[in-house]
Amino acid sequence: MLTLPSAYLAPIANYHLLRTNDQIILDGKERFVKRSNRNRCTILGANGPLQLSIPLQKYSHKDKTEDIRISFAEDWQSLHWKSIQAAYSNSAYFEFYEDEFAEFFEEKKTDILMDFNEMLENKVLQLLEIDVDKQYASDYKAQDPDWRSLLDKTNNEVLDNSFFPHYQQVFCEPNEFHPNLSIIDLLFNLGPASRRYLTEVKIPLK
Repeated sequence: MLTLPSAYLAPIANYHLLRTNDQIILDGKERFVKRSNRNRCTILGANGPLQLSIPLQKYSHKDKTEDIRISFAEDWQSLHWKSIQAAYSNSAYFEFYEDEFAEFFEEKKTDILMDFNEMLENKVLQLLEIDVDKQYASDYKAQDPDWRSLLDKTNNEVLDNSFFPHYQQVFCEPNEFHPNLSIIDLLFNLGPASRRYLTEVKIPLK
């Protein structure tokens, strides 16, 4: 059984693992990792990859992911949604999924980062028609391989670009491709075919 981290609109690799494993442990007991997918996602805009970051309330290096709280001192939801609209309004399936995601950015949902991430993850799994038995870690346990760190953007070099088949992206030249972006890049560009794409990703588990 794989242990995965909480992630904000997680990259494609996360959903490949969710698609190809019936049981997953979601870890909120780990110490929160700065500058990671836990509160950041990467989309593709007109000027290249664009990172969206959820602002957080003050926390210590000992705090667990499940205890991290979102800051609403600024209207980050509106800024993130405007960035997503600018990046994907011309994609093949944006209008098809627009309303499914807009609600998460047009009103406050929860103060707890992990809860917000999971609501988005459950929505994506629903759209992809993926059933997975998610359990929750009762304590922190070492893993080998440890996908909590392997899936971080800070460690993304371990995921070779060749693992990810090319698909047409909005702001890409014909011979360019940006792999393993946020799952919404895949959904807005491929739509229902995203489910099949996730089985074509070839990430070795060991």
